Amino acid sequence: MRLTIIDWLVIGAYFALNIGIGFYYKARAGKSTTEFFLSGRNVPWWLAGTSMVATTFAADTPLVVTASSRRTASPATGSGGAS
Repeated sequence: MRLTIIDWLVIGAYFALNIGIGFYYKARAGKSTTEFFLSGRNVPWWLAGTSMVATTFAADTPLVVTASSRRTASPATGSGGAS
């Protein structure tokens, strides 16, 4: 399969967009540690919730839940206790 010029343009636009977003947030986050870690305490509820849900899909979460379930011999809830 060969890529056409349109394919390369889409790929290039994708990378340019991602690099642009990265530079925007790099400049914004560089203002202070509060801006970097807490987004200036100005995050909408849906973005904070999405971030929290995405965290549960991290590579270590399934391992911790599995280890907790094995240790307590019951399914873990992910909140530190067994259900």
